[in-house]
Amino acid sequence: MVIGCIGQSNMLGVANVDQHPSLPSLDGIRIFQPDLFQARDDFGVFTQLDFAPTRYDVPTAPYDYPVNAGVPPRFASVRLFGPELHAGVVLRERLGAPVHFVKLAVGGVGLVPLVDWPVGLPSGWMWFVHDSWDPSLPHSVKPYESKLVLTGRATATTATTLRDASQDWKGDEHQGRWLVCGGKQGRVLGNDRDTLTIEAWVQDPLGAPPAPGPYTIKERTFFHASLARAFAEGYLAGAAGASGPGGIDCRGVLVAQGETDGLREASARAAKANMQALIAYLRTTMKARDFTTLRAEQVPFVLALVKETEVWPYAKLVNEGYREIAANDPFVVVVDTQDVALGGFDGVDRNHYSAAGQQLLGERMAAALLELQAKLPMPTGR
Repeated sequence: MVIGCIGQSNMLGVANVDQHPSLPSLDGIRIFQPDLFQARDDFGVFTQLDFAPTRYDVPTAPYDYPVNAGVPPRFASVRLFGPELHAGVVLRERLGAPVHFVKLAVGGVGLVPLVDWPVGLPSGWMWFVHDSWDPSLPHSVKPYESKLVLTGRATATTATTLRDASQDWKGDEHQGRWLVCGGKQGRVLGNDRDTLTIEAWVQDPLGAPPAPGPYTIKERTFFHASLARAFAEGYLAGAAGASGPGGIDCRGVLVAQGETDGLREASARAAKANMQALIAYLRTTMKARDFTTLRAEQVPFVLALVKETEVWPYAKLVNEGYREIAANDPFVVVVDTQDVALGGFDGVDRNHYSAAGQQLLGERMAAALLELQAKLPMPTGR
């Protein structure tokens, strides 16, 4: 059985295997996913998760992604997992057959671009390149265009500032521009006479500044691209190629997406229409590309609701939209997350599910998918 997985960081996985409540046997479970964090498989138990070596060279352009620079060491290993791990265990045990996931998830992305996201964060590079599930966007574009504004030499740097004592700038004249120094860069929040303040040095998530020296300030125009198109037209194709003759028969898609849309009232109210457009696009494309033997309208979707906390102030609106979709589509079902435990990697993260939470969510998504499978023709075996 081949299952798609899409979403943001709670699908990508920010739970720690070291805190895993009951690590199961992973025999028969494999995951094909882009290596967004350049993760290396340092822990043998996860070798069997992959169709191919951890650092994929497929699919190729125009569906590839730029390197997500400066990922902290704690994010640079496959010790992190998402709900698909335990969903796979449940599906394998119930169906008695291997389960192969095709997964694309990127932290922070929404159903539509969120243009004011803080791109100075380490993952900001990804958010401004393939930054949305909006299928109306192109599948790949150049990340940005740059125009040089000035060059200079820093006399002092900190984790969030650069000073050039020779300057006499107007207040905030460089706001929104990009500062590059010593191989690191950051978006300028503002400036006074001789000091620039940035969000963070993107190439160093720990905040270590570059040494004082030459710097440039640049204007950048960013372009948006669609993760939906990259997933459907690229990564499913890559998985089909890696699977050998006959390709793949995708039997459903697990979705953990909506937190970012729950940050703003407008995007939350639009979540229903945007998710419907995403589902329709993925179903149509999977059928047209022969990635499923089901009729397009039969491809099941399991939507994880957004946990309603103060972090996502408009999550309730997102969830109302998702419930309405499920009420009117016999092959869409939602799963509750309100009692899914938070904790993330370190046990105190209030944005992401804990290891136990990811296990519970995965088991619920698998149970929901199994209910939908009962309505469908038997798998073809490819």
